[in-house]
Amino acid sequence: MLYASRQEMMEKQAEHVKKPARSFHMLEGNLPQGAHFVEAVPSLIDDLAKILEIHRESLDSSFDSLQLVDKALKKTRPKQRILEIPNLFPGLIAYAGEVMRKASGGEWWINEIAGPIYEPYVRYGPGGRYMNPWLEIYKSITEPGRVFLTSIVSAELGAAGFATKSG
Repeated sequence: MLYASRQEMMEKQAEHVKKPARSFHMLEGNLPQGAHFVEAVPSLIDDLAKILEIHRESLDSSFDSLQLVDKALKKTRPKQRILEIPNLFPGLIAYAGEVMRKASGGEWWINEIAGPIYEPYVRYGPGGRYMNPWLEIYKSITEPGRVFLTSIVSAELGAAGFATKSG
């Protein structure tokens, strides 16, 4: 940029430094349920079934049912559309979390980050251990490769010491 004077340039730079850095959180704008996410889980799973055209009764929170979701997700092209289709991304988080919750005997827990940003986790066992049902899903949507809920949930459950039953 060109400025009329050195003084103007210095003032603009000082102004820029005074502004607080705006950080981005991947759930910002992508999880509109916010603090009410846990209450919305059943309806989000209903929406997920409709969006992916899966019979709702097939989404029984079992590990094996994740294969149905993975198969249906292959039809979403480009995969970044997952973030654009209302309630699809939240529905994936809700369903992955419900599978984790059922397998671990855990419970949903919401961590307030700032303002409208809330992170949902599945807390289990003593000592506040938790599994993250959203981070790897988001990364798999925004990075190269396919979205595999089965792999994501398997990794979270395995890291937490829970076996996955498949087949």
